[in-house]
Amino acid sequence: WMRQMLFWRLRLLALRNKTARFFLILSIVLAVLAGYFSSHAEVMLFGLCFLSGQMAAIALSFQIAEDLKYVWIERNIGISHDRYIQVIRAISFFIGISLSLICFGSQLIGRMSSNLSVDWILLWKLFLVTFVPAFMVPQVVFQIDARRPGVQVLVLLLSGVFVCTAVYASLWSILLRSEEHTSELQSPDH
Repeated sequence: WMRQMLFWRLRLLALRNKTARFFLILSIVLAVLAGYFSSHAEVMLFGLCFLSGQMAAIALSFQIAEDLKYVWIERNIGISHDRYIQVIRAISFFIGISLSLICFGSQLIGRMSSNLSVDWILLWKLFLVTFVPAFMVPQVVFQIDARRPGVQVLVLLLSGVFVCTAVYASLWSILLRSEEHTSELQSPDH
């Protein structure tokens, strides 16, 4: 049942819901554009990758709002709320990973074609920044009112900025600390 419902939901997201499809295509375009601007400042790359993930989260929010109009049909055929949430989690994970891989790959190709050194730490940070907004959708969308995608977009934007900035900064500080520790160990005093 899970696989069938997953493919059905993905089909609805990509083919039937025009608003969700628009935001999904926009998210892919932004992920590819991040690779084109790979030689620019980290802030710009962070913004492009975050917006890419955010557009995917918006697409999921609009699809969930549309789904809830017809929830009675699913209940009549025996699909519980828990099963629905499992499918939404799987879809958001799938979309988040797919988009993150597109962003990661476009960054890698962009850096290699520009003869820039590949900064693996930066690529992993951008991977996470792209992944987090779409992954947050099932955790956030039912907290206020899932039938109002405008409210969900605002909540996802604010919480996404907070979480992605924290992920980006904490990963950076952890890596700096490990580099400082490594340099201390390599100093002649030790």
